[in-house]
This record gives sequence, structure tokens and C-alpha cells, in this order.
Amino acid sequence: MVSEDNGGLSSPLFSWVRNISEEIVAQKGFNVRVFSVSCPGAVCDYLIFAEVFVDHHMRVVSEHLVTFLKRKWMRPRVEGRSSWVLLDCDQVIIHLLTPEARLFYSMESLWGDLVEEVFFS
Repeated sequence: MVSEDNGGLSSPLFSWVRNISEEIVAQKGFNVRVFSVSCPGAVCDYLIFAEVFVDHHMRVVSEHLVTFLKRKWMRPRVEGRSSWVLLDCDQVIIHLLTPEARLFYSMESLWGDLVEEVFFS
């Protein structure tokens, strides 16, 4: 199901979110889930959740994403380290978590009413 509130499949932002998700997968991130946030007053338009294998992998993937985003004229704010890193790109917020942290925090359950965008089957 695709939300039309944020421009749907053809919007530049949706394409950008797809590119970020593909970049995460290219860096061996897995279990990537993307949610469209369409509620009034939301802090972003999309949430991306992805897993990485271990802490070292977290650092490599997050540093790669920062470099990738900077090449596209974005300056993400980075918070956290070790088992959970958040990259805030204003309209898109990226959560990178180890499998243990993702299970422990269960972030997606906090956003149960959001529309999930499916990029990868």
C-alpha cells in the first residue's frame, strides 16, 4: 500500500527514500522496512528501519550513508552508536539497529498505524 499524501510512487522524495534503502542493502544491511508518515504534525515523511550484523558493521554502514547523503547535498544529524544509530535527514529518519536492539526496542510497534512501503521482496 502506498500513501499518496507524500507524493506516492513518482515523487522525488519517494525516489530518494528508495535510493537510501538500496544503499543500505548494498552495504549488507538487511530487514529494511520503510514507513510513510502521513499524520499531521509529524517530524518526518518517512521512517527507514534496517538491521546490521554487529557494532563494527553499524559504524561502516552509518559512515557510508553519511558520505552518500553528503554527496547528495544533505547533512544528516547522527545520534547514537554501538547497537542503534539514528540519521536524521529532516524528511527522512533512518534507524540502523543490530538484531538484538531491534528486538529489544521494537520500534515498528510504536508506529503500528503507519503505511509500510515495500521495496524489496
